[in-house]
Amino acid sequence: MKDLLWLVPLFPLVGFLVNGIVYLVSHRTRGVVVAHPMADQPAAESSLESGHPHAHEHLEAHPRFKTLHTAVGVGSVALSCVFAFGAIFDVGVRALASGAHHVITLYRWISLGVNESTGQVPGALAEWFVDAAFRLDSLSALMIAFVTFVGFLIHVYSVGYMGHDPGYGRYFAYLNLFMFSMLVLVLADNFLLMFVGWEGVGLCSYLLIGYDYHKKFAADAGKKAFVVNRIGDFGFILGIFGVFVLFGTLEFDGVFSAAAADPSRRAMLRGAGGADSWTVAVTIIGSVASPLPARSWTFVIRSGYVPGAVPWVKVKVTAEQSALSDATHIELSSSSKLASGDV
Repeated sequence: MKDLLWLVPLFPLVGFLVNGIVYLVSHRTRGVVVAHPMADQPAAESSLESGHPHAHEHLEAHPRFKTLHTAVGVGSVALSCVFAFGAIFDVGVRALASGAHHVITLYRWISLGVNESTGQVPGALAEWFVDAAFRLDSLSALMIAFVTFVGFLIHVYSVGYMGHDPGYGRYFAYLNLFMFSMLVLVLADNFLLMFVGWEGVGLCSYLLIGYDYHKKFAADAGKKAFVVNRIGDFGFILGIFGVFVLFGTLEFDGVFSAAAADPSRRAMLRGAGGADSWTVAVTIIGSVASPLPARSWTFVIRSGYVPGAVPWVKVKVTAEQSALSDATHIELSSSSKLASGDV
């Protein structure tokens, strides 16, 4: 099943499209009455003031197409979980622990030509390109097992929690999109595709935290989460630019091999002022800048109306740490070889 690894993120993506389209079509001609205008909801409103930590204004007793949304939303994540574990056991847990990896290339995503025109990128004459590819190694195997299994439990929990919410279909579309984005983030075979998943996770954080957007404090919390995520974007983008300039590729295998092949130049042990050190530093800053401030708005989520938001934030933070692990692997590859004397 390792060759079907691409199905792991595909199932939640299909779930997002189906749930999203069905919800939009079914609500296209309907006038939705907002229970509480935003002006009536002060920013400091808390769960205690509302009388219940998760009180909802139920505009309709039974959401339309609830059975379809449930089957598609939960079923897509269940399939993703099954195929994720199938791919892991197909490669082999011992093999993954020993350093084995499996890469699935879907298509040539970005073709940048040949590097002979500038000569700024180290290495022999070669083509620049970025593939849409997924990588299964020990780190990504751990992450997809965690994300798909915990995500499945959150989907199941949400079925009962959101059972009478008028936005039931919209909510499950958001959850499926969140799952797809996190899986792209942890399975990406290059820094650019990882950034696509990173941005998707940030978007879904905004959508879920601000789910009850007619509540002012929920809308404010969503905007706060959106702004906080942009801090991580800045460092991450700078790191991607630096990695490409230094190594001439954004693929993990190419970057790790280049870092290990010339450890005396790229190891931070030989100085902290070089371009290589700054590249790793800004990538690490970008990786940790977004998760760390999460505690500043998790309290707002707890008093809000988003089911499972706090578990999702924890899953999100854990998934984003894979970016940090991939960035620091550049240093570990070069530093370990330098320490062993194989220079």
